[in-house]
Amino acid sequence: MLTAKIFDIQSFSTHDGPGCRTVVFFKGCPLKCRWCANPEGMYAPQEIMWRESKCDGCGRCVLACQKNALVYIDGKIQRQRSKCRSCESFDCAASCFSGALTPSSRTYTVSELMDVLRRDREFWGESGGVTFSGGEPFAQFKFLEQAVRGCITEYMDTAIETSAYAKTFDFVRVMQWLDFVFIDIKHMDDAKHKAATGVGNGLILNNIAMLMQQQQHPRVVIRVPVIPGYNDDEQNMQATAQYMKANKLFEVNLLPFHNLGESKWQQLGLPYLYEGKAGLAEETLLKLAQIFEAQGIKCHCGATEW
Repeated sequence: MLTAKIFDIQSFSTHDGPGCRTVVFFKGCPLKCRWCANPEGMYAPQEIMWRESKCDGCGRCVLACQKNALVYIDGKIQRQRSKCRSCESFDCAASCFSGALTPSSRTYTVSELMDVLRRDREFWGESGGVTFSGGEPFAQFKFLEQAVRGCITEYMDTAIETSAYAKTFDFVRVMQWLDFVFIDIKHMDDAKHKAATGVGNGLILNNIAMLMQQQQHPRVVIRVPVIPGYNDDEQNMQATAQYMKANKLFEVNLLPFHNLGESKWQQLGLPYLYEGKAGLAEETLLKLAQIFEAQGIKCHCGATEW
């Protein structure tokens, strides 16, 4: 039976498409953005989240761990993440009653996911629906395709948040069934894009262009996470605006950097390169917005209702 790893399902979201929505977060992403707010969605395999503040020191996890990844050091339980990578049982989490050790995702069938969406739909209102996010939804394409089809048969409004790093045929195929689309553009320079995300931007930009060439396509909003010192220069924003105009894209959402995901990096045992990094000044964001507006592109700054 077809299944997918989903690391979160959030109900009552008002910033991930029109109206009130249920957001489904798929695990696994081909990009490895250094600033990612949801690092538990980057890697496809199951992982364990470690919240030291919840640990009561009972030691049950140490005894249960089959990989000897958990040890007592100086009166505290410490985890060796490299040993966890080959684990498939995750007995440590099953033995932890305090919630200090938890799996990073849960496995769903399409039927189980549809049950959740049916439960939530009475709260969506006339304009709400479901938004597929991640991670990267296209990283689990077969499941995504069936889930979208399931939503269509039940007349659910569908949206997606994607990096557009996917096989072009798969990408365009699913897009024709959606009502609303957010697509990230991290940087217009291919080398700089690869340096910070692990992949170039050629496939992404090509997929966006292919989508906009279709006779029918959903409402498309380009999202730019504005990262200080990386892509917040006027030259990059000018290039983004010109690309959008050339491809008949006339809505952009500038998302100011934040480090709210820092604790998740710590729970996964991963180094967070933006520790202590200051957020973007509001006046800087508004100045960048003017670049897009000068090209006739409507600019939404920060979280907004759609």
